[in-house]
Amino acid sequence: MISFMVLQYDLNAANKKIISIDEGVNKEIVSLLTENIVISVVILIVVILVILFIVNITLSKPLNELSKHSVDLGNGHGDLTKKLVVKGNDEISETSNAINIFIEKIREIVNQSKNIAKENLSIALRLMQVSSQTDKQVKNSAQYLVKMEAGGMKQKEI
Repeated sequence: MISFMVLQYDLNAANKKIISIDEGVNKEIVSLLTENIVISVVILIVVILVILFIVNITLSKPLNELSKHSVDLGNGHGDLTKKLVVKGNDEISETSNAINIFIEKIREIVNQSKNIAKENLSIALRLMQVSSQTDKQVKNSAQYLVKMEAGGMKQKEI
């Protein structure tokens, strides 16, 4: 019976040792899992920030530029010599290209209007010269008629 007690003591001691080792392993596993979760969260945050930065560069910046240029044109303060940058083949670049075509058409209309205004000014100046010459001729004719009438009255009196 003593050997049974010794064996039972050895089993209890071994069982305590296994439990102690098991607790240590569990603590190590929990520690590693916590560390891995923290590292994963940090990596995820970095990846999200990189994606947001890329989205900002590829979408937000061109959209903001497109919006600003459109507002400037709408307010009448737009520079018709500047064109929007067209990069890629997406909806934003198609819209930018359409606005560039629109700006070019407006620029052509403005240039045509300037040319027509210059022609109108030239015609107006020529009309003013002709009107001035006509005015002088009418005044000269009127003076001549006045002189003729005065001369004719003198002849009737004699």
